[in-house]
Amino acid sequence: MAEFAAQLPAVDVAAGRSPGFVWRLATSDPMILFNLSVWESVEALKEFTYHGHLAAYRDRARWFGPPAEAYLAMWWIPAGHMSSVEEAWSASRSAASTATQP
Repeated sequence: MAEFAAQLPAVDVAAGRSPGFVWRLATSDPMILFNLSVWESVEALKEFTYHGHLAAYRDRARWFGPPAEAYLAMWWIPAGHMSSVEEAWSASRSAASTATQP
């Protein structure tokens, strides 16, 4: 897990420089692994995911087991809205309850 955590500062800097990035929720607690970021579009997020930090994304299986349920939620927010951890948790629980299995 230390190898994963060591990559986070560089990934955060790369995200901040990426077209379409708006903001991310930062946490100073090293025991909390929570990613909440806001992007202008799904396309901008996809571009960053697959080109901005592909190595970290590709290697995620080295640090995390297969998810037991939905682990990603995306929802539209109005411009200027600052999402909270509680809002993201609610969205992820909603995604988990409505996700379909392949």
